Amino acid sequence: KMSSDQPAAADVRFFDTAKVIDFRQHVLPEFVEQATGFSFREDFGRWTNADIARLIFCSPLPAMLEVHVAMMPWDPNMNQPILVVAGGEAKIFTPFAKEIRLYKIGFTCKFPGKMIEFFIPHALSPRHFSGGVSDDPRRLGVGIQSIAIKKSTKISSLTNSLALILQKGGRSISARGSQAVDEGR
Repeated sequence: KMSSDQPAAADVRFFDTAKVIDFRQHVLPEFVEQATGFSFREDFGRWTNADIARLIFCSPLPAMLEVHVAMMPWDPNMNQPILVVAGGEAKIFTPFAKEIRLYKIGFTCKFPGKMIEFFIPHALSPRHFSGGVSDDPRRLGVGIQSIAIKKSTKISSLTNSLALILQKGGRSISARGSQAVDEGR
């Protein structure tokens, strides 16, 4: 569990300018109240190491926002849908490249909230997955370099109307699909 020392003032205009979490840094920015499900810092950023990676902010998220995630999947999560939930709205993107790529996800929040959650389909230890090649006991999911959150003034063109039901941990999660924009192409 990571947390910052100084909370930011709760201000509805807080996300008017983009806020960036650089996971290559040792310390989280002060606008992040808490982060769980993330491993230790590495040169590229941080791996998720749980079924759910969660960020809780000091200020409420805007009603309409864009989340830009620079990340790469660990092998079992290549081409697997990642569910992201913010403000009661769920979106899905599918990471497809072994190197860091930028994925954009647009949200129209159903209710005010301060949390973004990433549901990882296959959080697995390299120790068990690699057939003994690695002794890493962490349950890796995706490697995240940075996450930028910014207020949006329009509904994202990334949203489509397909309904998708994901089975995660014995409960059904309904989500409208979202396609990630690969900025690396």
